[in-house]
Amino acid sequence: MCGYNFIPIWLHIFSVKEFSTGLTTSAFAGYGIRFDPNDSTHYILFSDVNDNNHFDGPTTCLKNDTETECVQKYVLTRGSHIESICAGSDKDHCYKTNNSPDLDQSLGIVFKRPNPDAKIYIGSSGDLNNYAEIIISSANGETKNVVVTALGDIYVKK
Repeated sequence: MCGYNFIPIWLHIFSVKEFSTGLTTSAFAGYGIRFDPNDSTHYILFSDVNDNNHFDGPTTCLKNDTETECVQKYVLTRGSHIESICAGSDKDHCYKTNNSPDLDQSLGIVFKRPNPDAKIYIGSSGDLNNYAEIIISSANGETKNVVVTALGDIYVKK
């Protein structure tokens, strides 16, 4: 079984009321999660304090760096890794991102309180998608798909 801990993070997104960094303090800022196809063992929980639907800041997420939207950088454990990510208009039109170091192909999903809807984007283009899928693989090859829709639905399918 894969070592998943996504659901507690989603619950954290909806429970947080205020976030403060060296950039700003924001009551009810949007919270999001960022996946990078070039880093298959980490993902970042962030607060969208500048309200642009994107993670802005270094992906190192150092605790002493106050100039970032990073809340926490998480590690997938026990050999689990992000096998692939995709986003698109629906499950039949979900286009995989590639591992190009020259192109920002990160997947970002932002929830802005009090709305339950999700803002789903690839890179920093600003183009919103209706559907995202993150495929997680365990050390023994078992996979699970975490699906997020623009309506705010989050579920795991086998």
